[in-house]
Amino acid sequence: MTVDENLLLTTVTQLDPNGCILKLLCSLQAKPEEARTTEEGNLVRMFSDNQDSLTSANAAFVYAAGVGREAQDVVSCDKLFSKCLMEEEQLSRVLQQSWSCGEQVLH
Repeated sequence: MTVDENLLLTTVTQLDPNGCILKLLCSLQAKPEEARTTEEGNLVRMFSDNQDSLTSANAAFVYAAGVGREAQDVVSCDKLFSKCLMEEEQLSRVLQQSWSCGEQVLH
């Protein structure tokens, strides 16, 4: 993981004190792969590929992904990240919106 990636994850963690991104990542791992949108699949892959390079910045993300993968149950994610009051569907919509903002900047 690069210094920039670590900085980004540290910033994201500070901006998300309720753990909603972690809850989303956990929920997406519990969701069947074929049921994920492209954006959801991309987010899951970002953290699935980082299990070997664990850092203090990505540890919570790797843990959340692991819980979802092992539990295969969104209820476990809801309990673990109970400070986040948003439902999975709401979190997915936010992901879709933020991903499309990034695409607009790149084009």
